[in-house]
Amino acid sequence: DRLALAQSQLTGFNRELELRVEERTAALLTTQTQLVSARDLAEAGSRAKSEFLANMSHEIRTPMNGVLGTLELARDTELSPLQREYLDLAHGSAEALLAIINDILDFSKIEAGMMALEPIAFNLQETVDAAVTSLALRAHTQGLELAVRLAPDVPEWITADPGRIRQVLMNLLGNAVKFTLSGEVVLSVVALPGSQLQFTVTDTGIGISEAKQRLVFEAFSQADASTTRQYGGTGLGLTISTQLVGLMGGRIWVESEAGKGSRFHFTIGYAPAVVPAEAAPGPPAILQGMPVLIVDDNATNRLILRDTLARWGMRPETAESATAALAIVEQRKVAGQAFSLFLLDVNMPGVDGFTLATRLRQVLGTSQATIMMLTSATRVTDIERCQALGITTHLCKPVRRNELEQAILAALSHGPTVAALPVRSSQAHRAIPSEAGPLRILLAEDNPVNQRVAMGFLTRQGHRVDVAENGRIAVEMWSRGQYDAILMDVQMPVMGGFEATRAIREIERTRGGRIPIAALTAHAMRGDRDACLAEGMDDYLTKPIQAAELTRVLRGISPCEPTPEQPGPAGPLDGDEELYREAGGAFLESYAECMNQTRTAVTGRSWPELKRAAHTWKGSIGYFGATVAMELARQLETSASNHDADGSEAVFAMLEPALNRLRTSLAIKLESHN
Repeated sequence: DRLALAQSQLTGFNRELELRVEERTAALLTTQTQLVSARDLAEAGSRAKSEFLANMSHEIRTPMNGVLGTLELARDTELSPLQREYLDLAHGSAEALLAIINDILDFSKIEAGMMALEPIAFNLQETVDAAVTSLALRAHTQGLELAVRLAPDVPEWITADPGRIRQVLMNLLGNAVKFTLSGEVVLSVVALPGSQLQFTVTDTGIGISEAKQRLVFEAFSQADASTTRQYGGTGLGLTISTQLVGLMGGRIWVESEAGKGSRFHFTIGYAPAVVPAEAAPGPPAILQGMPVLIVDDNATNRLILRDTLARWGMRPETAESATAALAIVEQRKVAGQAFSLFLLDVNMPGVDGFTLATRLRQVLGTSQATIMMLTSATRVTDIERCQALGITTHLCKPVRRNELEQAILAALSHGPTVAALPVRSSQAHRAIPSEAGPLRILLAEDNPVNQRVAMGFLTRQGHRVDVAENGRIAVEMWSRGQYDAILMDVQMPVMGGFEATRAIREIERTRGGRIPIAALTAHAMRGDRDACLAEGMDDYLTKPIQAAELTRVLRGISPCEPTPEQPGPAGPLDGDEELYREAGGAFLESYAECMNQTRTAVTGRSWPELKRAAHTWKGSIGYFGATVAMELARQLETSASNHDADGSEAVFAMLEPALNRLRTSLAIKLESHN
C-alpha cells in the first residue's frame, strides 16, 4: 500500500511538472513570437523611416534644383547693386540647403543598407590631389597652407572606390579648413601591412576636448551646440564618413586637444591594380641629378617638395627664408656650383618670393636662373608680378605632382640651360610629312572659340580651312574631299577624335594613303601624347592653342615656315587684336548655352555631359589668360570623371562667378575696341 501510494504521488508530481513545463514553454513561445513581431515591426519602421528620408530628399532636391537654376538665370539679367546682393544671398542660402539635403540623402541610404561600393583601378595620387586642390581657393582665402604628402611606399595605382575615398577626404579636409583660423592643413597617406592605407588630416585649428571627441562621430552631433551656430553643418558628415570607412574595411578615429588642433585618421583596405599601359614610366632623364633650391617658410611644404623632387632623381636643397637661400647661393657660387632651378614660395615673412627672385637675378644674372613661383592663383597681382619679372611659370599651392613635373619641364624648355626636351613617348616622334604650297586643312572641333582661334591662325598663314563639328562629320568630309592634314579634337560629341581617327585609319587600309592627323586636346599630362600616338595620330597640340606650337606642327607640311607668333603675357591672343575680338565674340555668343548646359549637368549629376562641358570651358578660357577659371574648369572635369557630386557642386559654385567676371571683362574690352 505504501508503495502504491508513493507511486501515485510520484505520478501526480510528474504530471504537475509536465503541465508547468508545457505552460512555461507556451509562455516562452509567446514571448518569442512577440519579440520576433517587435523586431519585424522595428525593422519595418527603420526601413520605412529610411525610405521616407530618401524619398523626401529626392522630392526636395528636385524643386531645389529649380530654385538654384532660376536664381542663376536671374543673376544673369540687368540688376541694380541691391538686387544683385539679395540674389547672391538667396543663392548662397539655397546652396547651403542643398548641401544639407545631400547629407540627409547619404545618411538615409546608409541606414537603409542601400550604400554600395564601386571598386575600380585608379591613380591614388591624382584622386588625393583632386580632393585637396578643390579646397585650395577656400584655404588660400583664409590664409591657410594646404598640403598633401604620400609616403614613398604608397602604391600609385590601387583598386578601391575612388568616389567614396574622395567623399571622406572632402569631409575631413573641409572640416579642417572650416575649423582652422590660421596655420596649416596637411593630408598624409602611409601604407600599412595587409593591403591597408592610413590617411591622416592634421590641422592647427580649434581642436576638440577629449570628453567631446566621441560625439563628433554620432549622427546630428557636433562638439557642442555653439559649433553648429558658428560654423554651420548638419553634424552628419563624420557619421557618414564613419559608415563609408567601415564599408571599405577600415576604421576612423581622432586625436585632438582643445585649442591645439586635430588629427583625424582613417584606414581603408585595397586590392592591387594593374597599371594601365598608357601610364608612362618615370620622369625624364633630363631631371636626373639636377640641383634645385626650394625656398619656403613652411616646413611641411619644404619636406613634401624635397621628397617629391628626390623621388624623381633630382638633388633638392631647402631654405626656410630668403636670407638663408641667398647664403646658400653665395656658397655655391664661391664653390663654382650653381642651381639649375629655383622653386620660390611667394608668401614668406620679411622678404617675399618676388623680392628674392629679383635678388637672385642680380646675383646670378638673368641668363643663369630658371625660377618658378609657388603662389595662389586667386591673386591676380601675383600673376602680374610673375610676368613683370619674366617668370613664365607659377603654380597654385597645393602643388599637384603631375602638374609640378610638367611645369618644371615647361620652365626648363624656355630657359637657357636646356635647348630641347626629349619626347616622352614609346614611339619616335614623327613630324607630319612635307608637301608644297598652301595647305587645305580639316579642323574637327566642336568648340566655337577654338574654331575661331585655329581658323584665324591658319588662314593668316595662307591655308584653307574646313570645319567639322564632330568626329563623324570629319570622317565624312575627309572621305569626300582632298585634305593635306587634319587637326582633330579629342573630345567631341557624337564621335570623339580617337574614334574618328581609328575610322579613318581603317578606311585607309583598303583605300591606301595616310592623312597626317594632329590631336587637339586640353589634356597635357603624362601619357597623353602616348595615347594619341597609339590611336594612330601623328602629332599632339594642347589647348589653348599656341600659334608657335601650331606652326611647329604645320612646319613639316609647308615649305614656307611662317614666323611663330608668341603669346602675350595674359594669354595666347594678346597682341593680336583682330583674333582676340573674333575669339572673344565667339566666347560671348556661346556663353549662355554652355553655362546652361554646365548648370544642368551639375544639378542633374549627368557626368558625361558635365565632363564634356568642363572640357569645353577649359579649351576656351585659356586664350584670355583667365588662370583661375582655367584651374577651376580643370577641377570640374576631374570631379565629373570621379562622379563626385559634392566636389562638382563646390567647384562649379566657384567657377561660375569666375566665368561671369571673364565674360564681363571681355564684353567691356571688346566694346572699347569697337
